[in-house]
Order: sequence, then C-alpha cells, then structure tokens
Amino acid sequence: PSEGHRFRLAAEGSMLREGPREAGLGDPHPGDPAMSGSRLSVRTTYLSALGEQLAMETRAGVGMERRALDPGPFGEGTQERIRVHVGEGSVRWGIDPELAGDWQATAVDLASTLHHIGERHHLKGGLAVRMERLEASGRPAGGWTFEAPSIEGFQAGEGLATRQAGSRPDVSLSSPRIGFFLQDAWQASGNLEIEAGVRVDYQGLPSSLAIRRERWFEVSGIDTAERADARATLSPRLSFAWRSPDTPVAFRGSFGAHRGRHDLSILADVLSDTGGVRVDRYRMQGHGPPPLLPQGAPDAGGTRLSLLGPRFEAPLARVSRLGMELRAGAFTRFDMEFEHRDLRFLPTRRDLNRAPGRWGVDPLGRDIHGEPTGIGDPHILVPGSDRRFPEFDVVTAWESTGTARWTGMTLGMEHHREGRGGVEIAYTISRTTDSTPFEPGAAAAHGAPAMIRATPGVDGGDP
Repeated sequence: PSEGHRFRLAAEGSMLREGPREAGLGDPHPGDPAMSGSRLSVRTTYLSALGEQLAMETRAGVGMERRALDPGPFGEGTQERIRVHVGEGSVRWGIDPELAGDWQATAVDLASTLHHIGERHHLKGGLAVRMERLEASGRPAGGWTFEAPSIEGFQAGEGLATRQAGSRPDVSLSSPRIGFFLQDAWQASGNLEIEAGVRVDYQGLPSSLAIRRERWFEVSGIDTAERADARATLSPRLSFAWRSPDTPVAFRGSFGAHRGRHDLSILADVLSDTGGVRVDRYRMQGHGPPPLLPQGAPDAGGTRLSLLGPRFEAPLARVSRLGMELRAGAFTRFDMEFEHRDLRFLPTRRDLNRAPGRWGVDPLGRDIHGEPTGIGDPHILVPGSDRRFPEFDVVTAWESTGTARWTGMTLGMEHHREGRGGVEIAYTISRTTDSTPFEPGAAAAHGAPAMIRATPGVDGGDP
C-alpha cells in the first residue's frame, strides 16, 4: 500500500479447429464432423492505498468461450460417412447427436476488497459479483446410432438401432452469483502464522426450471415443478504456516470447504429437453451393415425428457493439505505435501422411466433392468423391455448424488542460484475413487462414446 497505486492487466485466448473427433480414424473426409472453438479472457487488478494501514483492491474480468460442432452429412440424415468404434464384444457406430450445435458462454466478474494491515493482523473483506450467461442454438436432434455385439454381428446386421427425431429449442439463460468474504491473517508469533476466512455465496437460478411436465406428471405422479429454492452456501477455511530461522524445517497445513457453481450447460439441457425429441429403437435382425437402415415401425419409441431433482445442489469440495519443507543450504529446497479432497453433491443422471423390475446382474454386479436380446453384451436389451411408461423413452433426472475422493502425495525439489537459473522437479502419486457408474458395454470400457442419451436399463452419467 505504501507504493500508492498498482495496476495489472492480463489477457489470454485460444482457438480450436479440428476435423475428426476420435483419434486413429484415418485421414479427414469431407463428411467428417468438424469442431471449432475459441476462448478469450481479460482480467484487471487495481490496488490503491487509502492511508498507512488501509488499501482498496478492485478486480474485474470478462471471459467468453464458444464451441461449435458441425455433425456432418450423417447428422442431417444421410450416411456418407459413419464412425465405427470396435471394442471387445461390442461395435458401435454413428454420430453422437448430443454434441452438435453452437454453444457460447460469457462471464463477467467484479470484486472489491478492503485491506487493513496492522502490526500482527492483515484483515480483508469484500464483495464479489459474477454474472454468467449461456446460449445454445442450432442443435439438431436427428440421426441414427447403432450397436452390434461383435464384428460378425455388425456384418450380419444384428444388434440395436436408435433414431432420434425432432428438435430442441434454442435456449438462453443467465445466472447471477453474489458473495461476501472475510479473512484474517494473524502473525501469532515470530514463527507461526494462522489464517482464517469465510465466504457466503448465493447463486440465482432461472425460474423457468420449475415447470411441470404435464403428461409426465399424469402418468408418473412426479411433479417437476416441485423443487427447493436456491439458498446461500457457506465456505470456511483455516490454514497455518510455521517457519523458524533457527531450523531448516518448515511446516504448513490447511483445511477448507468450498461450494462450487451450478453448471449452466446442465440447466440448458433441462430447459431444452421438454418433449420435442422422440427416440425410436429398433432390433436389427439381418438388415445388414450401413448404409442399410431398419425398415418399418420401431419396436419401441417414446418422448425423452430432462428435469432437475428436488434437491439439486451446487458441488461441495472439502480439501485438506499438510506439507513439510526442508532447506538444504542457501539454494536448495525439498518439499513434501499430502492432500485429500472429498467431493460431494456432484451432478449425476438417473433414468426415472427405467422399469422397476430387475432381470438380473451383470459380471460387474450391476442390476440389469430389461430383457437382454441374448446376442453378446447383456446390456443390449429388447427395445421397450426396460421402459416403465411406454410413451416415454429416457426421462433424465439431474441429481446431486455423485461423490469422489482424491488422495495424493507430492515430492518436490528446487535448486536456484541468482543469475545462474534453476531446476524444479516434482512427482505426485495419487488415488481417485468415485461413485460414477461404469458405462455398460465393452466398447465403452475401451473409450467409446456413449452416443445416445443414457444406456437403456442402467443408471449412468458422469459427475
């Protein structure tokens, strides 16, 4: 603060343009899907001294990101170019209809912080405001996807075919977020510093999310208009650092609980998936591989929907760290840190229209709801056998039931000499566990895209 004024400006951007989305598929083809994107962000910080102990800090930023995917001729209903993925016991081909379209996100941030620097305390508190906006347009729902149990089944035209038809409306939504924060860095002694802080946030959600899907309410009794209102969240944190000039060893540790933001792409999914897309499912019995398509009426079909669960919450992360530093001379430092992250309320998908009865259990211990066709993968089901209400296909409920845990240890070394450069080396070993269900099918286990909205008969979806 004694320097009077400080100003900092930072900007960064990137552009993306690529042809085939999957690797190892040969040279680009005029019918290949093409993805393009761009990202730009500008941030400024201004610090002004208000006296010997007071300073005002103002931060502002603007970020813009755009992503567009042209699905190619196949996405428009033709079969000039078809993606094929071969896995152990399963073959899938087609273009994922979920990714096509144009997405544009904009975020504006403004924060003002007042600092008070005393003899042993550094207090700061302030207000932060964020406005996010997401626009999604040009997202065709049409297209075919296929799954066969094997290469032989692929050549013979055995397996399942899925056709999506209809349209998803363009959506535009905004979500404001306001936060208040307070922090104190206390020099408890010459060797020990303790820092404590708390933040309170509130994120507003569009009121249009709480709309009743009338026909779904009539057949299921589930009222999609009943959901909890948005509420304020609390994020506390505490840390310490101990260092002495008399010993080469220093210790540090921290604990914090942080609430994240709602993902606007999920909210856009709910607002656009209101019944305008119909999904028809066919059991292929010798129709032959592409470009031949199933003929006649589908074996099963219905409208798809997306909605928010009654307690859809923002993600919560609890993070704990404990570290030790060892100084070896004037130029070398060794470091070791343990870290544990506990993530809660991650968004997951659940199929509300899944048949309640259980047909059996697959080799991984997962319940199978529906009748398998008996050709290869047990998750290739007889169309319609897994549906609770036949006039609907997958009815996706976004819920906050996902969890994840990450535990890791990092070892590092730094060696620096003034005017001579330096070397930094670090290695991290970690373990992650989460509640994300396996995507059924051997193809998915080898990296195949899901291609269709949820696999029939099994709950799924990434947090």
